[in-house]
Amino acid sequence: MERTPSACAMQWSIDLEKGLRSNKPGKSAEAILDIGPKLEWWSRESNLSAAEYKVFGLLRGEDKLFANTILLRLADAFKSGDKHMKLCIVKIFLSELKQRRRLRSKGRKDKGILSKDKLDSYRELLSRIKIVFDTGDVEERALALALFGCWAHIAKDSADVRYLILSSLVSMHVLEAKASLFAAGCFSELANDFAYVFLEMLGGLLMSSETSRVIRLAGGRAFAKMWCSLVLADRAHKTGMKLILESSEEDFSLVMLVSLSKIASKWTSLIPIQRWFITIRSKVVGTVADVLKLLSTNSFSEEASRSTERQRILVQQSESSQGLSSLLQLLAHASSQLMRLAREFDLLGASFIGMDRKSMKIVSDLGLGCSLLAFSTGLTFIFVSSHGKQDCSIYGLETSEEQFHTLLVHDLLRRLGYIDLATSKNLRQLLDFRRSSRSCSMKELQNEISSSSVEARDVAKLCRYSVQRFLSLQASTVHVNTGISQIPRDALQLLFNIIFSWIQIPFRTPKHFFRLRPPISAELFITNEAGRRIDNISVLSGFQLPLTLCIQLRNISPDQLSRVSKLYCILHSRTSFQIFSESEDKKVPESSCQAWKSNHMVDLNDKLLHFTTGSPKRGGLHAMGSAEGTSVVDKFMSFDPNEKGQGFATCLLDVSAFPVGSYQIKWHSCCIDNNGAYWSLMPLNTDQFFTVHESSNIGPLVGVP
Repeated sequence: MERTPSACAMQWSIDLEKGLRSNKPGKSAEAILDIGPKLEWWSRESNLSAAEYKVFGLLRGEDKLFANTILLRLADAFKSGDKHMKLCIVKIFLSELKQRRRLRSKGRKDKGILSKDKLDSYRELLSRIKIVFDTGDVEERALALALFGCWAHIAKDSADVRYLILSSLVSMHVLEAKASLFAAGCFSELANDFAYVFLEMLGGLLMSSETSRVIRLAGGRAFAKMWCSLVLADRAHKTGMKLILESSEEDFSLVMLVSLSKIASKWTSLIPIQRWFITIRSKVVGTVADVLKLLSTNSFSEEASRSTERQRILVQQSESSQGLSSLLQLLAHASSQLMRLAREFDLLGASFIGMDRKSMKIVSDLGLGCSLLAFSTGLTFIFVSSHGKQDCSIYGLETSEEQFHTLLVHDLLRRLGYIDLATSKNLRQLLDFRRSSRSCSMKELQNEISSSSVEARDVAKLCRYSVQRFLSLQASTVHVNTGISQIPRDALQLLFNIIFSWIQIPFRTPKHFFRLRPPISAELFITNEAGRRIDNISVLSGFQLPLTLCIQLRNISPDQLSRVSKLYCILHSRTSFQIFSESEDKKVPESSCQAWKSNHMVDLNDKLLHFTTGSPKRGGLHAMGSAEGTSVVDKFMSFDPNEKGQGFATCLLDVSAFPVGSYQIKWHSCCIDNNGAYWSLMPLNTDQFFTVHESSNIGPLVGVP
C-alpha cells in the first residue's frame, strides 16, 4: 500500500538529516532539492483523516512534529550553510509558493504545511532567517528576504520582518531592493494593512527620478499583488494609472498595464453575484418546466373536448390513487419551491444597500411573478386535492389546507400592495379573514417597492386574470351539488394558461448587478469569556454555551455606515448539524458572494426579519420532517455599531439538550438604517463550530448550567 506524505514524514526527516550531515560534496544541496517535491506533495495533502492515523499507525500530532522538524533543519541549514545551500532552499520554497498560488486560483483555501496552525515553531524559523539577514552580505540578505516572502503565511504578522522588508525597499543595492519588492508583494496578498503601507512607499519610489529602471520594472510587477481588498485594489489602480500617464518609458507602461489587468482579474466579485441571480432564475425556469411537463403528461387538456370523455378521464384519474397522489405531490412541491424562490428574490433585493430604484423594482417584480406562480400552482393543488378528498399533509407540507391556502393568498396580496387595488380586493375574497387574522401579519420589509410601475404592468395584468379565474372556480365549487365536477380539469387548464402567459413576459436583469462592487457584508468573530479567539469552542453536556461576539461590517463606505442605526444577528444550530468525521474541514470560510449557496440563508433571513420588525413569524412551505426529531436553538442578538462598523455582545446559546459531538453554528445578520429599512448582510465566514463533551471530561471547557 502506498504511504501518504504524513506517513512518510519520519523517513523524510531522517533522510534530510543524513544528507545535511554528509561530508560528500554536493550531498547537502542534493538532499535539500530532493525534499522540495516531497514538501509540495505534503502541502497538497496536509489534512489527515482519522482513518489515516489508524491505517498507518500514526500518533496524534506526529505529522506536525515532523513538519516542524524538517523545516527547522532547513532553517538551520539556511543559517549555517553556504550560499549555494541557501539558494537551493529558496528555490524549493519558491516552487512550493507557485504551487500554492495555483491551488488558490482553483479555489483551495488550505495553506498546506506552511501555516501557523501546523507549525508551532514558526517563530524559531523566522528568527533563524533573520540572523542571516542581520549578519550576511547583500546576496544573503536578498535570499533571506526572498524566503520571508515564500513564508508570508507565517511571517506576515511579525513586526520585525515587516520592518526589514519595508526598510530594504530603499536599499542602494539593486539585488536587495528587488528581493524586498518580491517579499512585500507576497505580504500584500495576505495582509491588507501591510499592503496599504507598501502601496504608499511603492508609489513614492516609482515616482522618484532617482529610482533605477530595473527597480521601476520590479516595482511595476509588484503592483499586481495589490488586490487583497476592493478598496486597496481601487487605490492601486488609480495610482498605477497615474504612473502610466506620467511615464514616458514604454516598457514600464507595459509592465504596469499587465499588473493592473491582473488586479482587475482578481476582483471578479460581480460574477458570483450574477451567478446568484442567474441561479434563482434557472431554478424558477426549471420548476416551471417541471410543472409544464406534469401538465403535458396529464389528460386534463383541451384535446379531450367532449364532455363525456372529460368526465370519463376524471373518473379514471380519481380512481387511480397512485396517479393522483403523484400529481398532487408534484404540485405541492412546485408551489413550495416557487414560494421559496420568491423569498430568495426578497433576500436578493435586501442584500444590496444603495441599489437604485429601478433595479429594486425589477427584483420586486420578479418576486411578484414567482409568488403568482406559487399561488396558481398551490390553488390548483388545493382544488384537485379537494376533488380527491385528500389531506394536504400527506404530500409533504407541514401546514393544513386552510393554512396553506392562507399563506399563498397572503403572500401574493402583500406583494401586490397598491399596484392593483381591484385585484387586491378580489384576493381578500379568497381569504377567510377569521383564519388570516390569526395566522398572518402584513408587516414586511419597509424598503420594499410597492408602488405601481410601468415594468410591473404585465405581471399585474396576469395577476388580475389569475385571481378572477380562481374566484370563478371557487364560486363553481360552492354551487356544484351533483354529477362529476370538472373543476380539477379547469384548474389544471387555468394553471397551464397562466404559466404560458408568464413565459411571454421578459425576464429582466437589474442594472445594479453590472456594478463592480461587492455587497456590504458582515464577519462574525466568536471568542471565549476571556476575549481570546479560539478555534474549538467546547461546552459540557447539559450546559449552556457562553459566547462573546464581535460583528464587523465589511465593504461599507463611511457615508453608508453613518446611516446604519442597528445591527442584528441570529445564531442557529440543531442536532442535525453534527459533524461525524474528524477529517471534515472546520475552516471553510466562504466569500460573501458565495454565501447564497447555503440552504439555510433564506430561512434565517426570514426569522431575522420577523424578529427585527416585531411581526409574528410567517409560516413557510417547508417539507415535513425537516426539524422532526432534532433539537433546534435560535439566538437573536442586537449590536450598536461603532464608527469602525463593529458591534459587540455576549449571549448564552442553550445547547443543553445537544448530545456529545461537534456541531455547526449557522448565522445571518442584518442592519436597520435611519429610515427603519431592513437590509440583509451577506456573511463572510458562514459557519462556526462548537463541541459538546461528556460532563466527566476535564479540560478547558466552558458552560453555564
